[in-house]
Amino acid sequence: FTNKLNTVWDAMQNVGFNKELWITELGWYTITDGYTEEEQARRAIITQTVFDRFSKENGNNGKYIWYDMVNDGNDAGYSENNYGLLTRAFIPKQSYYAYSAFNDLVENKPLIDVKPITTSFFIGGYSFEYNDAENGLSTYVIYDIMNKSYTLDLSKHKGKTATVENMYGD
Repeated sequence: FTNKLNTVWDAMQNVGFNKELWITELGWYTITDGYTEEEQARRAIITQTVFDRFSKENGNNGKYIWYDMVNDGNDAGYSENNYGLLTRAFIPKQSYYAYSAFNDLVENKPLIDVKPITTSFFIGGYSFEYNDAENGLSTYVIYDIMNKSYTLDLSKHKGKTATVENMYGD
């Protein structure tokens, strides 16, 4: 996703099209033999944080808009019917709860830092720090790609309380 964003951005800059980059139809479907609701939720948050990182690095003020709010149909085996954050009956999927929690936690906070989470030999995930300048509180969005445990250095926040939530806000 990062490479595609950079390719589009570079092409825009090369022809003098100095506008914001908006991603308006990107998402993952949930079908019986495809992505699970949990995978859709993880990918939704990862994609949003990657877009935030891209925007910070390139001075882009564009938006990333999920496709689609509500499933288009009821056929659980047909991908085009199942991109929604909500089912056709307006029942929230896991991605709805994940996006809701993400937006509640980072609303209007700029991304200020991105750090790889490393193991001995490779990058195992990323830590995204969003900061509220008004009260100095940071919110970290962390994801791993190796499904392991990692240590996050929060020493710069010494003396402050930390709250840990999963991607659903629990």
